[in-house]
Amino acid sequence: PALLDSDGDGGSPGGTPVTYTPVDYDPLGGDGEHPEEVAFIADGDVTTAWSTEAYNGVNFTGTKDGVGLRLRFAVPVRVTGVTITTSTPGITVRILGAGADEQTPPTDRPVLVADSPLTDEVTTIPVDNAEPQREIVLWVTSLVDVSDGKYRAKFGQVEVLGAANS
Repeated sequence: PALLDSDGDGGSPGGTPVTYTPVDYDPLGGDGEHPEEVAFIADGDVTTAWSTEAYNGVNFTGTKDGVGLRLRFAVPVRVTGVTITTSTPGITVRILGAGADEQTPPTDRPVLVADSPLTDEVTTIPVDNAEPQREIVLWVTSLVDVSDGKYRAKFGQVEVLGAANS
């Protein structure tokens, strides 16, 4: 598994797994990104997956800046890391914080982690943010060619590490 971090030392984020509710997030489109598949990222089965729609290019063919998943927490959480299992290594993910409300566009959300390439099938991204979040967004900013010149991202499992704010 790959471990990304800001200083390159490979240090592992602390924290314990946090329960969340996943919701597809496509504020720049209108029809969603496979909302029927979002539960697969937390079902414990790496053979099931959520996937983006198929696009004609690595950067959404200029139709939008990205798509993603909102991970909602029951109580605010100090997120310390996110582990993503994917069958599409090479995609790039940005981790965003909560917005003012559910409709807050990605450009108005705080960036917790800048674009991070998922180079392996399992990648842990440390989050160095002391502020508790009521949700985070996994914002996919680039896709990979999966077949027939169609580009997409797939998440098999997502584990959020952190501590509930008490």
